[in-house]
Amino acid sequence: MDYMTLKEAAEKWGVTPRSANYYCAGGRIPGAVNMAGVWLIQRTRKSRLIDAERSFNMNNVLIIEDDKEICVMIKDHLEKYNYQVFFTLTGANAIERIKELSPDLIILDLMLPFISGDELIRNIRKFSDVPVIVVSAKSLTFNKVELLRLGADDYLTKPFDLDELLARIERNLLRSQKDTPNLCLTFGELSINTSSKIVTVADEIIVLTAKEYQLVELLAKYPDKVFSKQNLYESIWQEPFARDNDVINTHISNLRKKLKAKAAELRPYGAWVTDLQSEL
Repeated sequence: MDYMTLKEAAEKWGVTPRSANYYCAGGRIPGAVNMAGVWLIQRTRKSRLIDAERSFNMNNVLIIEDDKEICVMIKDHLEKYNYQVFFTLTGANAIERIKELSPDLIILDLMLPFISGDELIRNIRKFSDVPVIVVSAKSLTFNKVELLRLGADDYLTKPFDLDELLARIERNLLRSQKDTPNLCLTFGELSINTSSKIVTVADEIIVLTAKEYQLVELLAKYPDKVFSKQNLYESIWQEPFARDNDVINTHISNLRKKLKAKAAELRPYGAWVTDLQSEL
């Protein structure tokens, strides 16, 4: 079987080898294999390469809609334009799915079982500024105004044209990306890009889980603050902390191992990592 090196793949896709390595390690490149610590990408299957190329620029969209046919119709249309689409048919687990997927945009129906769309918007805005496009059969002006005041970014009345929905998605994503600062937090040779969610040490990418990344970003943004385990847990998991919960210790321990394995002697980075544990 014929393989490309990271350098060859990066040149083909127009990205840096570091970015290619990051996506391979994150499981986002179909056909990528790790041989003795070196990533290789299959070049023989064209479909795999197309999927790999798309993964670099793919926006995630979450549809919250109780009509499965509408979900599938929107999903099929958006996937033609290089979107990765997920959907949930009930509002009951919508917040959990949002936290799990971290979507770039949400399409939200108002008439949902268990919880209304407007209540969902209120809950979403407590922890996220992700763009929300409301779709509903309700077309009264006061409904639209109230939803926009609650935090919705756009409103589309059913039945709607799929191309119009696509245009509104593109417009809202563009506006959201313009409003998002490309902030980079640096501690010695440790660098945290809060826009791309990439963590590097001495220009080498460190692969973290979603919760590990959220922890390291939170601690890095407030280097002088002493966090309790309860502070950290309730900030990241968005739920009440239980005294016997050892999740934070486990995640901090894993985080320190990953970071210190790459740069145990770095200063002030090394001291900062050590402080992660002492603060708990």
